[in-house]
Amino acid sequence: MRKVILFLLTIISLCGCSSFKLVNTVWVNARDAELDGEKGIVFTTLYFGEDNVVNFNTSVMQDTTLIVPPCFTEYGEYTYSGTLKKGIKLNIKTIDLDNRTIQYKGIICKYGMVLVSQDSIAKGYKFVKNARLK
Repeated sequence: MRKVILFLLTIISLCGCSSFKLVNTVWVNARDAELDGEKGIVFTTLYFGEDNVVNFNTSVMQDTTLIVPPCFTEYGEYTYSGTLKKGIKLNIKTIDLDNRTIQYKGIICKYGMVLVSQDSIAKGYKFVKNARLK
């Protein structure tokens, strides 16, 4: 009986320590912007899909008005490795609307994600808990 209980506890603990899954998650970055004296907020949303596909969408909001609805701006592939406890290393290679290749390196930790583009611009992203693909 004792062996059965230990076996069940081991199985439960292994299931509870499942690895981080990036697939079907949504992440968002919001930053202030200004154009011709008009201020707004630019949202960049990342959708991590199946088969290691990632899509970038961008939208612009001013006060409570959506000026530019979410539009597709980049797509590509991603790979990641590591654990959430030590930081998950993330590599993304995309193609933008001008057919340029853009590479990102980043890290995912408990509180969010930081991506650095090849031109050394860093952006922080927050996991959107209530949005899942599928």
